[in-house]
Amino acid sequence: VPSVSNQFMKKELPRKFKILYAGKLIKRKHIENVIEALSQLQKTFDFCFDIYGEGEEKDSLKLLAHEMLEKDKYLFHPFVQREEVLKHMSQADVFVMPSTHETLGLVYIEAMSVGCIPIGTKGEGIDGVIVDTIAAICDLYNEDFKYYSDYKYILPEQIKTWDFEELNCASREYINTYFNQQRFFDRLKFMPQAYETLRKFALKGEVIIVS
Repeated sequence: VPSVSNQFMKKELPRKFKILYAGKLIKRKHIENVIEALSQLQKTFDFCFDIYGEGEEKDSLKLLAHEMLEKDKYLFHPFVQREEVLKHMSQADVFVMPSTHETLGLVYIEAMSVGCIPIGTKGEGIDGVIVDTIAAICDLYNEDFKYYSDYKYILPEQIKTWDFEELNCASREYINTYFNQQRFFDRLKFMPQAYETLRKFALKGEVIIVS
């Protein structure tokens, strides 16, 4: 996930930005990394990190959160059933699970199904399942600005910021117009692992693609 720029972090939100995790509280889920990352944002970003689940790491995670986060920035919840998790996901902005040794993680797909943005770990099961919008944006940018004097060809892997600061010839407003253009949607492609993942799902039942 591209890093969030200072411009985005300082943007005023009508309510707290809701971040959610639901699952086992075990080492390979790496919730401690989320807590440590959020501790660096809490002075400039109004959020609440809701953690649902039980597990061997719960006590140590509670202690870490107490030491690193302001008390209104996090809340631990007990285990809840899937239907209740989906309800909370639908009210959250981001679902985060930076786990390792994850084959796919159906919970990422469930988060997307209710409009919650998933954050996972590069190189793990979820990586490559989501449509590659960054590649489409770079493709359009390289097409539109190739004759500008200060233009440099940009590859998708060079994008590291939330607001595409690397696309120096285009304003943020111009980049935003891409999302409303048919040629943007014409260039959207699934990331390499996506087709095979969806094919396997289709063997079990009907697959519906939503955006």
